[in-house]
Amino acid sequence: MSEIINMTDKQTAENELTEYVKAMLSLTPFGRDGFGTIFPEGIKAEPCQALSYRQMRFLDDHIEQKACYNNSVKSMTELMSIDRQAAHETGWNITDKPGLTYVMGYGLSVIPIEHAWIKVDGIYYDPTWQKFSKLSDYYFPMFEVQYPDIFDMLTEFGFCPPSPLDYLTKVLLENHRQNKAV
Repeated sequence: MSEIINMTDKQTAENELTEYVKAMLSLTPFGRDGFGTIFPEGIKAEPCQALSYRQMRFLDDHIEQKACYNNSVKSMTELMSIDRQAAHETGWNITDKPGLTYVMGYGLSVIPIEHAWIKVDGIYYDPTWQKFSKLSDYYFPMFEVQYPDIFDMLTEFGFCPPSPLDYLTKVLLENHRQNKAV
């Protein structure tokens, strides 16, 4: 597989990123075989919507360069505390707090980059790349952790959000332990 992912079409990008993640997994104790147990159909690309000016302004003070994992957690924290008036004024029409989701996976620039972003009421947003770069053509969500489960994940990983590969390794280890217990 080439270092650069072919971004000409969605299907090719999905296939190449799936192979890339499998290659990365081959460096773990689970090898490439563990991938299929979690992602039987591979990794699928999803679009990310641009934040409106008012939405971005609401989150802007909490977004730091090269800190997507923390930025996503901070964004969720800010959105969890939003009241109806502020939601209306900023354009965040959050219908349900459990609709807030922390997403980790890969963003695609020229190469796949481990990345984190948020999902609000079913729509993906990337405040980090929107502020400091540009939104990717393709986002590949691997894991989504909903509010309030994000706090359990943070506690487990020492309040430092894990990378997608670290989280995948954790999930594979849990599956391995459960299968051994049966």
